[in-house]
Amino acid sequence: MALLNGLHDLGYIHQTRVVGATVWHDQKSFVPWDAQRHTSSGTEPENGGVAVVSRHPTTRAEEFIYRDRCGSDHEAAKGFAYVRVDKAGRSFHLVATQAQSSDTGCGTQHDYRAKSAAIRHQQSTQMDSFLSGLETPGASPAESPSS
Repeated sequence: MALLNGLHDLGYIHQTRVVGATVWHDQKSFVPWDAQRHTSSGTEPENGGVAVVSRHPTTRAEEFIYRDRCGSDHEAAKGFAYVRVDKAGRSFHLVATQAQSSDTGCGTQHDYRAKSAAIRHQQSTQMDSFLSGLETPGASPAESPSS
C-alpha cells in the first residue's frame, strides 16, 4: 500500500485496486471496478499483485481473474486489470497482468515448466478473448477516439 500511496503523492491519483484484493482502507484513493470477471473460485487468500495507476482520468476499469492456475499461484487471484484512460480527448487502452509462474508445484520435476507454460497460454487466450470483445475504433489497438 505504501507504494500506491507514494505514487498517489507524485500525481498518479487515478488508481485501480490491486487485482483480486478487497478494498484497502489505507489506500488514498482508487477507481472502482466497472466490471469484475472472476472465472476462479473467488476464495484465493492472496491478491493478484497488479494495479494500474495514471495521472489521467480513468473512464473504464475492469478486473478479470484467471480461471487456471497451479502450484503456489493457485492461492493467488492472478488476472489482469483493463483500464481506458482519457488523455487530451483521446482514449488509451491499458492492460496490466501477472500470469502463471514456472512453479515446481505445477507438476513433476520433468514437466512443471511445460505445464506452467500451458497455463500461461490459457491465460493469454482468456485475455485475448476479453480484449477482442472490446470496441476500440482507432488507428492502433492501444488508442481510440474518446466517446
